[in-house]
Amino acid sequence: MPLATFKNKHYIQGARVFIDSDDRESTIDPFNTQYDVLVNLNNGFDNVVGLDLSSWNIPYDTVPVFFETTTSQHAQNNLLDVYLENVPFTHSVSFTVTLVGSGYGSTDALGKSVCSQINGALIILNAGGGTFTNVDSFIYTVDSDGRLLITAPAAQPAGVTRCQFLFGSGPSAGFTPYYALGFATPVDTILSVSPLISSPLPSVPPRRVYRSVDLGIKQINEFPILRRICMSGSDYNTFTYVTRNYLLLTEPLRRVDRLRMSLKLADGRTATPNAAVGFDAVLDLMLVVEDQVIPSWVKQVIRI
Repeated sequence: MPLATFKNKHYIQGARVFIDSDDRESTIDPFNTQYDVLVNLNNGFDNVVGLDLSSWNIPYDTVPVFFETTTSQHAQNNLLDVYLENVPFTHSVSFTVTLVGSGYGSTDALGKSVCSQINGALIILNAGGGTFTNVDSFIYTVDSDGRLLITAPAAQPAGVTRCQFLFGSGPSAGFTPYYALGFATPVDTILSVSPLISSPLPSVPPRRVYRSVDLGIKQINEFPILRRICMSGSDYNTFTYVTRNYLLLTEPLRRVDRLRMSLKLADGRTATPNAAVGFDAVLDLMLVVEDQVIPSWVKQVIRI
């Protein structure tokens, strides 16, 4: 609703609020603590007529690569079905490894995590009576185009263990991370003689399921997205304040003591809480302030 008519003279005043997601209020929903931040505004503000985000620091890992749940019509994608075959022996086995949502600031980090999961499962299989060769030896490389290559070293006298990802026929089909790993379609990889798995597309990162995040404030109904921030590089942040005209509110906020800031992915999906690493932002507010006398700074401007 419009602001009431003021009896005294009133002026436009700016205020700046610093937001740290680590300082969230403890009473917030514990199942959504990372992406829904309740900010206390000390003494609060009256008559907020405009606002905008002028600075932010959103670590790259804020946007997860793998999700452990199905939300917003997007399927879970953290279950990797693996097939291992011993050559020249006929012993083979399939198993599923679970990939955590974040911790992949580079393609190297992603390859290290995937190989660590496969090697760990291979060690357990051998401890249980398996006969797989090259235990704890699967490695990864990244080619000049950013493709993730997963392989075992050259064949040893006892043979070599070959690897295949069962994106299409495995027990977790429909929940596999084929796209996040750089594959265009959810079909099984070729069990190469080399033995080598090579993603046909550049891997993650820079290939990610989500390339941007939306920052908004729930009290501001007419601007549910204050800023859409594209993620690039190892992390995305502003080193200086960004200049943009205030977003003027047709429904001013008469009194604000707390702000609830939300961070969502570009399609409205909220990531799992354990995938977040926190974020910072600076919010500028435009206020209508009522004064019975002309403020000193106005007098100074008049003199000039």
